Amino acid sequence: MLTLVAVAISMAGALSSVTATATAGGGKCVLSHDGSVLYVNVAAGGETSAPELWAVELPSAKHKVLDMKWMGAEKEIVALAPYKLGRILIGTQKSLYWYDPAKGTADRFYVPKEMKGQISELAYDHTADVLLLDTTEELYVLPKGKDEFEPVNTRRAPDRDGISFAPNGTLLFGCHGDLWHGKVVAEEDEEDGKKVVRYSIYGYRYCPLATLETASMTPSEEGVRCTAFFDGKVYAEVNRLGGSGWGTLATVPPPHLGKPRGPDQEIEMYQNVAERAEVYRKALAGTKVLGGSGGRYFLSASGDGSTLFYLIERETGDDLDDYYVLKKGGKPVKVPLKFEQPK
Repeated sequence: MLTLVAVAISMAGALSSVTATATAGGGKCVLSHDGSVLYVNVAAGGETSAPELWAVELPSAKHKVLDMKWMGAEKEIVALAPYKLGRILIGTQKSLYWYDPAKGTADRFYVPKEMKGQISELAYDHTADVLLLDTTEELYVLPKGKDEFEPVNTRRAPDRDGISFAPNGTLLFGCHGDLWHGKVVAEEDEEDGKKVVRYSIYGYRYCPLATLETASMTPSEEGVRCTAFFDGKVYAEVNRLGGSGWGTLATVPPPHLGKPRGPDQEIEMYQNVAERAEVYRKALAGTKVLGGSGGRYFLSASGDGSTLFYLIERETGDDLDDYYVLKKGGKPVKVPLKFEQPK
């Protein structure tokens, strides 16, 4: 957990200094579709506290606290994602909602029938109008035009972190600490004489970023835990595995982006060692470390592709980070938000 100290101009124009606790993981923050507002999941602290969501204007950091009383007894936001029509999706462990911050309206969104596990992450593909919902046990997809989630067969990628979409529908995620890419493929089958559609992930590791090790001491391994595609690059928070405390923000060349693939087209898997080694070589050669991430999970790209929000951990050892908003083709602009670990 982190303590948040926000020094900013409030929506009313007065200087404010607010201290709260910011959650970690996939539910930390999400940009609005046009990148003008950052929604930050802030818990006020204490077991009985209600969820708290801030709307932060960028880059000024003028902010307001959104009214979340409509969530009732549910106390913890675990996942956030952008959605269509200016809405955002809010996930708790067992429920999913859409929320319109501009109007202050919300409604319960359907969840998978007989959902296994607890909701952990959400990702929305603006181009294809496809929603992914990941849980602690299974991945689900809501295809375009459907009103029911379907399970996705993930076979040899059972644990996924930081799922996100590139503009052409390519799925990005961490698995076993490394950076993977792929797509959700629909396959027709027949069962009891009826046609059925089953969904699977077709993908592979394309950049081995995990710093795996073993020793008789506290683990220091890092792996991909958060991803975002922006301005032709994949941004990845490579954070400590199995704990908290540190991490790295890096950029990686994109996988095979370009003409969107159809919904039932497979991808080239490069299954032999020589071909895959060349894929790894190109990806690693183009990998650049931007700085420490502090293991904070503050990384989000806007749905229209115009804006990225991220943090860089200071090297001064004062437990503070610098937060930036980056516009496509521009230079990073510092946002006057400060987060520090509790004393």
